[in-house]
Amino acid sequence: MKKTVRRIFWKYLLIFTIPFLAAVGLFLHNYAHVYRTAISELQMGALTQMSGELDVLIDNLSSLSEQMGEREDIVNISRFSDAEKCDILQIYDRGLPERVSLLYYFRHTNNIYFQNSILTYHEFEQSSYFDVSLNFMGFFTQLNSSSYVRFIPVDAKARRGEMYSAALMAPIPSLSSSPTGTVAFLISRTYFDALVEKYFGDIRPDIFVLDTALNIVFDGNGLVGQDELKGIVRNNPLGVGSIALGGEKYVLMRSVSAAHGLYFVVLADEDAFYDGSGNESLIITFIALVYLICVFLALAVSRRAVSEVELAESRIAENDVLLKRGREQITELVILRLLGASEREGVRRLTSYLDDWGGGFKYRYFCLAAMCPAPGASLDELCSAAVSALRHAAGDSCAVYSAVDRREKRAVAVINTDDPDLDRAALMTAARDDLDPQLRGKMTVGVGGIYEGEGNISVSYLDALTAEDTREARVQEGWYLFRANRKTPGEPLPYADLALVEQSILSGSADISTSVLRKAFEKIDRLPSRAVRRCLYFDMVNLIIKIYEGVDAPMSSQQLSRLTAVSDLDVIRRDVTYAALSLTEHVKAQLEAPEAPPAKRSLVEYVQSNFMDSNLSLSRLAEEFGLSYTYVSRTFKTETGRSFQAYLTDLRIDYVKDMLMNTNTPIKDIVLKSGYLDVANFTRKFKQIEGITPGQFRQLHKR
Repeated sequence: MKKTVRRIFWKYLLIFTIPFLAAVGLFLHNYAHVYRTAISELQMGALTQMSGELDVLIDNLSSLSEQMGEREDIVNISRFSDAEKCDILQIYDRGLPERVSLLYYFRHTNNIYFQNSILTYHEFEQSSYFDVSLNFMGFFTQLNSSSYVRFIPVDAKARRGEMYSAALMAPIPSLSSSPTGTVAFLISRTYFDALVEKYFGDIRPDIFVLDTALNIVFDGNGLVGQDELKGIVRNNPLGVGSIALGGEKYVLMRSVSAAHGLYFVVLADEDAFYDGSGNESLIITFIALVYLICVFLALAVSRRAVSEVELAESRIAENDVLLKRGREQITELVILRLLGASEREGVRRLTSYLDDWGGGFKYRYFCLAAMCPAPGASLDELCSAAVSALRHAAGDSCAVYSAVDRREKRAVAVINTDDPDLDRAALMTAARDDLDPQLRGKMTVGVGGIYEGEGNISVSYLDALTAEDTREARVQEGWYLFRANRKTPGEPLPYADLALVEQSILSGSADISTSVLRKAFEKIDRLPSRAVRRCLYFDMVNLIIKIYEGVDAPMSSQQLSRLTAVSDLDVIRRDVTYAALSLTEHVKAQLEAPEAPPAKRSLVEYVQSNFMDSNLSLSRLAEEFGLSYTYVSRTFKTETGRSFQAYLTDLRIDYVKDMLMNTNTPIKDIVLKSGYLDVANFTRKFKQIEGITPGQFRQLHKR
């Protein structure tokens, strides 16, 4: 009751709250998206302005260097005294932006103008104006080798300096092949700090500026190294995105300056970047209030539905019981049919019934246990107890199915396993020990060998009957195993001889049929188990009745009763022999009778026109044309050179192949339309003939 109420309560709570929460979530999502988009566009605009300002600075410095390279007093400045040199250069120095310094290098004397002073390069290195990063970048070499306007990082590799970030160098004169000097504009780190403060002072991000060769011009706070920074530039698109560094999530902005192709990378804390979304507490309070209202509504509605749900669950439980009972009955019926079935008698069709009911066999190997109760013991009680004991002993390694053969007064247990070397003796010992001691002596159990495939269930069953009848390989008192465990059946049972009996009778030769029948009975009589012999004798009876029906031979109810009601094996043998001789004479008379020649071509044409009919058979052809079964079979062999079944299979296979090559119809629909009811069986037959499956055939031959 409590479980039902909880389930219904949560159901209605979800019904009430999901639409509201979905609407709130959609609103918050859209609000956050719009807000973040606006912030991203605003910050990208700031980054664009910052990069533009740096482009303007570089352009101005380049223009200034060109002007200086064209001025006569600058070009010939070496002719002036040091004081005059300072006066001339100070004019340009004073016009520079704040935090940008002018340095002029006299190539012939290795002297330096800096901060209104003329110094030797050595004095410059010893002064407070010199930064260690200048030596690291090979500043002296750059001054001596500069032949065109260049914007270069001062400390591209180590960033150990504290004063300068970049320099713009130009030779003086500008276009001379042998410059007399080099002008350098040193851009300090504080210039970039001021830019960052100007455009991003509210979020204080870590900003990196790189030149076209991905050398660092300005490194902000140094959050990432140069190699990692190069990876960020190469692997992330321009614009606003996100990136994880050191387990932390950052907003990533990437931009490239329009004029000089400088790369800008901005890493900012996500919360600082978006600066909150506003009114969170009010929204949370509103959601909590509505949620409480939904809880009360769900409680009120759920109680009304409890009784209806309980009634429905009761009916479902009843239906489950009925379904389980029906599945058990179907399983029992199929098992009873399989006890005497072989592959040619439709094992796959029988097991397909179990698959349709969700009760198919789980594993590949089968072992049968036949249980015969003592006189006066309850067959159903013993079967239920023994099967329960077997299931308990097998655990999860085997599946155990049961059936009761009331005609034979015997119960069987089908042990289905994936282990071909299952220890049958240990399993049976454990099962017997698990039985109620009062029931152990009330039954005899024979256990057959382990075989692969449902078609060998009957073989294991006959093994079990033999073990029970001959008392071989006793496990416990009343429990017997059939010889050694065999994975594949041998040839102890004369099923092939039964087929020869049928062929000899249909040949119309009494001598041949008598000889074959005698040999078949001799093989059966040599079997050690009377129960097995009895089963095979009745198989012979069923064969004779089947032939009677196939050749349209008259059979009185007295004959049928005499064949099926007798239990004495000698009497059965005599009656079967007599019936076989009568059938042989009937077939011989049919074969020798001068029948009016039928339209043989009509027989073949009829099959060609109706091969997609799943009920098409020799019996139906004989009935359709008013001919005997034997005559139709022989005529087909004469006209086509193949048996009826082989010819019909060829027609259906050819039809399926044509449909596979020329249509997109699903394979299952094609197979069913061709006349086959079992798609899996057809697939195996198709692969046996063509060497590949229908699906593979379609892929190879699709036009």
